Amino acid sequence: MRISTATATVVFACALAIGAASTEAASRAPAAVDSPHPTGRLLAELDTPGPLAGRGADSSAVRSDRAGDARALIARLGERYDVEQGVPLAALAAVRPAPGESVDQLRSALIADPAVKRVDTEYYRELRGYIPNDPAYSAFDSLNAPFPPNGDRFQWNLRKANFETAWAISHGAGAKVAIVDTGVSATSPDLSQVAAAVDQDPLDILNGPQTDQNGHGTHVAGLACGNSDNGYGVASAGFDCPLIVEKLKVSGNSLDEASVVAGITDAAARGAAVINLSLGGCGPDNALKTALDQAWAAGSIPVVAATNPGDSCGGAQAQGYPAGYVQPAGTAPDQYFGKGLVVTMAKYDGTNANDPVAGLAGHGTGVSVAAYGDSSALPAPGHPNGLPGIFSTWPANTTSREGTCPASPCPRTSFGGDNRFGYLFGTSMATPQVSGLVALIRSANPGMAPSQVIRTIKLTASNGGKWGDPLGWGVIDAGTAVGVATGRDFSPPTSSVKSKKRTRTPAIKLRIDASDADPFGNTPSGIDSVSVFVAKGHGDYALLDKTSKRSITFKGKRGVKYRFYSLAVDKAGNREAAPARPDSTTLVKRPARRR
Repeated sequence: MRISTATATVVFACALAIGAASTEAASRAPAAVDSPHPTGRLLAELDTPGPLAGRGADSSAVRSDRAGDARALIARLGERYDVEQGVPLAALAAVRPAPGESVDQLRSALIADPAVKRVDTEYYRELRGYIPNDPAYSAFDSLNAPFPPNGDRFQWNLRKANFETAWAISHGAGAKVAIVDTGVSATSPDLSQVAAAVDQDPLDILNGPQTDQNGHGTHVAGLACGNSDNGYGVASAGFDCPLIVEKLKVSGNSLDEASVVAGITDAAARGAAVINLSLGGCGPDNALKTALDQAWAAGSIPVVAATNPGDSCGGAQAQGYPAGYVQPAGTAPDQYFGKGLVVTMAKYDGTNANDPVAGLAGHGTGVSVAAYGDSSALPAPGHPNGLPGIFSTWPANTTSREGTCPASPCPRTSFGGDNRFGYLFGTSMATPQVSGLVALIRSANPGMAPSQVIRTIKLTASNGGKWGDPLGWGVIDAGTAVGVATGRDFSPPTSSVKSKKRTRTPAIKLRIDASDADPFGNTPSGIDSVSVFVAKGHGDYALLDKTSKRSITFKGKRGVKYRFYSLAVDKAGNREAAPARPDSTTLVKRPARRR
């Protein structure tokens, strides 16, 4: 990724294109996005006769007695275990391991308990969100290691970034995204959402802006604003966002900087909500900085690619330009600083784990957030360079990136009998996914200030509101970001329970503090309830009370030390995480001996 001061060119932020030459499959489990995701609790089915609910042959009085029996069993179970929720009508208790206890240890204890008939792992059930009918969104791709034989889904990257939840709220309508790139091929049914198309190469009289001789711009456009839910090809991050095509002057894989400046300024003048810049270089230039400053002042949000593996502008922590103007080095850890977002690349780690890993791309204090720009750490079987990369749209015409095929990997591939698709990997592919997210937010909340948009994306990313190297604020979470931008409460509450360290009376007064502040400035939903747990000595925790009171009293025994902690739930259903240590401890002292 360079700007040559001698030739005034900008080199793409995309890494080497990766083709799709193999159809061979291997042997692993389905993708992590479709794998069961355990909550960390176990479901204990109690040994009571049923049915407890519904209209069976038994009378309501009999069913009521059975429910009462189930309540009693749940209460007794709570004396020995950390029962977080009881469901008497189903004779069921949700039990969490005590601090320091493993799930397997808890499972063994419950199985041995005579009151328990069956023990199952509890799994999260997700809101289905909005699932588009674009076939590549749901189809399996055998080239996408590490999950053969079917592979991962073609568009796994959007699923992992939680775009389904975001699409249930916003389809990006009206939020124009400028693709400042090599042009966008008009032949694809997925690229029909073009609001304006401008050729920034005054000498190009043969090829219009809706042609693409390189392929890069078409691939980027499909990721940002490919026409979604049209029953064809791909879905896109921005779903239905309109495109502004700014075709640059291209020489091989280099771009004339004057055309980049022209594309940025023209896009801002046309009211672009987002300006996607999957490009960069090493030399600073005042005209480029001025163009970005003007775009920001006009209300456009620049989204810029970080460096790629192997790029060097003085090391992987030096992002070059335009990235360095949007998020200068040293500023990314400040959630309020930046005139746009600089995007690095994350990828799978080659297992079923949900955690992303760095893609060996640009990192450091000039990187804002990450998105998926690479498919996995394992090679696709039979593929000459291993990874197929990210799947998106491709021109119908032969491009300059295919000039050496089949001697080197070809980006073009066929899907559903149509060869207007391809694979590329790099920060260039991560960047338009973030641009699409910005479009969803700006469509759902047009009055939200640009500075607040980028702050919301940072704080809702995978690092939990903290900046860290190498993925910045983390991999984007589209659903949470759009939800927060539209006033939804996604923040868990906090609570604590306090007690005296020592007391001479068995009656222990517990003071409960709980709050539901929202770091994003939205109105919190408020505390619904607080569950207080108690453990005797080094024993297991049990639910003491579920309450909305500020204080409760627990009757202990003399000579015993008790541990307490609390978990709050707000009215939006957000639940506080269990603490690693008790909130407080109390020793009930023995009475003094008389002499």
